[in-house]
Amino acid sequence: MKIGQGLSDGALNVVHLPLCLFITISLSGLFSLAFKLGYMPIVISICIFLSVVLLVAIFTSKFHSMSLIGTRLSLAHISLTCLLGGVAVHPPPEIPIMMLWSISIIATTSIIISTIEIWLTEKVQYSSAFSQQLERQINGVLFFSIALFIYASGKVNEWVIAIGVINHATLFYTLIFPNHYKKPLKSWYPFLRLGMIIIITLALLPIITSQIALGFILISLGLCLAAGATEIRFSLVYNHIHKIRK
Repeated sequence: MKIGQGLSDGALNVVHLPLCLFITISLSGLFSLAFKLGYMPIVISICIFLSVVLLVAIFTSKFHSMSLIGTRLSLAHISLTCLLGGVAVHPPPEIPIMMLWSISIIATTSIIISTIEIWLTEKVQYSSAFSQQLERQINGVLFFSIALFIYASGKVNEWVIAIGVINHATLFYTLIFPNHYKKPLKSWYPFLRLGMIIIITLALLPIITSQIALGFILISLGLCLAAGATEIRFSLVYNHIHKIRK
């Protein structure tokens, strides 16, 4: 949305965040009820939602009451991701096969929504500094959640969690130090991070063996490192560290 214009049809601002929270609670509640997970996934989903929104609001200098959060698709993407995050942090001792399929479908749905959302916001300019960072951090939560699910499924050891940590650390670093963030000019670049989420989601599918899952995870790790290396201005990072040492 350009300065001086009203809110475009289909664009949502931060006033709609309570609605997004309500959808998150509803979806988390239904999922927890369906698989008898108790109330903890719901509580964790709420905490994830509030934490991400507050952190982005704090570190985004252009945040205000009319800041855009994206489109109606953003509500679904954020809610589904927070649902996955809540279950991933507090999974059952043993994940049933039906639950694993459900998680895979939800993750795939969230990825599809995010893909459409990125394309749509670029076309119609339904984005702001707040919405762009919110999208990045939510996708980081999605990636990390899938990594946790893969570990919980027993396909690989706990090192897969480190990939999620590396990815989210990169995203969080560029949130805290926006001047160190170098936004790539290529129009296809936003889909690079989605690509690595898609690949790691394939590793989660119940029909994928541990050996094949390992291959997908390593490819996803390579894309994660490539994305981080492309986005961060390492010369500024070096100067920042050098000043701290002085």
